[in-house]
Amino acid sequence: MEPKKIFLFNPTCELAVLNASESYNPPEILRKMERDLSVLPLFMCAPQDVVLASEKPSENFLQLLRPLVKKFPSFFTTEECAVICAETGGEVLLKPWGWSPLAHRQLRELKSFCSEKEKDSSFFNWKASHRDLFARSSSLKVLADVICNAGVGFIGKEQMPRVCESTQEALDVLSEIEGTKVMKSPWSSSGRGLQVVKTKELNRAKSEWLRTTLREQGYVMVEPWLQKRADFTFQFEIDCDGTPVFLGTTRFDTNAFGQYQSSVAGDFRDGLNEELCGFFSDEKIEETVGLLVRALRQSDYCREFRGNLGIDVMVVEENGELLVHPCVEINCRMSMGLLTLYLNRLVAEGSTGRWSFFRAEKGRNFSQFCDENRRKPTVIDGKIVDGFLPLVPCTDEKLFGAYLEVYKK
Repeated sequence: MEPKKIFLFNPTCELAVLNASESYNPPEILRKMERDLSVLPLFMCAPQDVVLASEKPSENFLQLLRPLVKKFPSFFTTEECAVICAETGGEVLLKPWGWSPLAHRQLRELKSFCSEKEKDSSFFNWKASHRDLFARSSSLKVLADVICNAGVGFIGKEQMPRVCESTQEALDVLSEIEGTKVMKSPWSSSGRGLQVVKTKELNRAKSEWLRTTLREQGYVMVEPWLQKRADFTFQFEIDCDGTPVFLGTTRFDTNAFGQYQSSVAGDFRDGLNEELCGFFSDEKIEETVGLLVRALRQSDYCREFRGNLGIDVMVVEENGELLVHPCVEINCRMSMGLLTLYLNRLVAEGSTGRWSFFRAEKGRNFSQFCDENRRKPTVIDGKIVDGFLPLVPCTDEKLFGAYLEVYKK
């Protein structure tokens, strides 16, 4: 019998990792975001699973999803879940969005219900060494391994990031790189924690960012700003034996500063031109996956981590040639790309979709946003052919939301 999975949506996990304390308290606006989106993991659940939610979703919301979801998971608070686990017995598998000292504290009451194999896992208790798995320096080691073993069609060593531990070292590397470059902080994700540099000298704001990041995190990464043609994620799971298992490929969009905006639901190649589709073929993906699996097997991720892993991959253009950047960063947690693999199942063949997050602006809450975009989904055989679907309940109290839009091709 499959263990009951217990999901916790805690996307502030990387901030908690950086803080390194189990008593870390995210800023109120981010706590609000976690509460507003807490039911989002329901799309990854089996009927026996549990989503730890601040409140149970409304019947109206569940009714909207019923043509798509045959049976819902349970929705409990951590305290309620602990009582029910004690009463019903059976083993559980804890599935936070991402582990951190704080997440271990939040799930402490449920740990006793895990299997003995799970309790023996290297990630069942937090260790100081786990912090480095979330840092860009660890993903750089994977990238270096891939580049050393890659053939044609991949970026070279000259495009790789360089670690800088002082202001002068960073300035020296920046001066060596022609054209636009980027500085990245060690601990950040979804395109946050980076500074694009287009001039020869840093302005006051970027200089202050550099000094602050070096003081608080110890180093920065400096690399060329590559001419990106498309963003992808390769989703993996490091299983209980430390083996990397490839789950699938998704595509997403970013803004001009490289920050996440939305994900393609359905066929990830929808919207790509013929040149990109021809270059990023099934064979090229298979080659890239093979190189990543080889590198992961020799890395600290397989030695110390267990769970979902998302690797951001880019197709870039250099001197008129398309190249794969096989490891922009590694998200040592669940990610939007993982959720996309599940949302893909909701999109009918012959349709294409895109899902994104909502954040309140100018006094407009998520409920008002949904009212403005009300296109009731057309569902045939459990798949959306066309329409707008909120992925979390639409209420006036919600400042944050998530939604899926589907269109016929």
